[in-house]
Amino acid sequence: MTLRTALILLSLFVACCAIVLLAWGSGSEFYFFMPALRRHALGTPPTHPLGAMILLVACAALYLYSPHYALIYFSALLGSLILGSVIGYGVFAWKPTAMQLALTVAMIAETCYGWSVQSDLDV
Repeated sequence: MTLRTALILLSLFVACCAIVLLAWGSGSEFYFFMPALRRHALGTPPTHPLGAMILLVACAALYLYSPHYALIYFSALLGSLILGSVIGYGVFAWKPTAMQLALTVAMIAETCYGWSVQSDLDV
């Protein structure tokens, strides 16, 4: 992987983490659509920003093992975030916050760039 590719991926990831930290500082919230701890139940909104940060840190840890699997995990997180916006609004009458929308845009940018340079990641 070239230095340029690594710096772009790192800066996009730092932007995602910064959005989560800004949300935490401002009292904003997210909703990741995931199963709850109980069987056959859905998690209800909102998800605390600490939960979002833990999910992003897990992605970074997975990147050290395999960049390809980290990209798949990050894409699944993005899908969960988008589903959280749609299902949270439709089912739970939860309105997506500005920070949720900003994080979605930042994650879309990183996911698109990550998949476009995916062949460079598998070194």
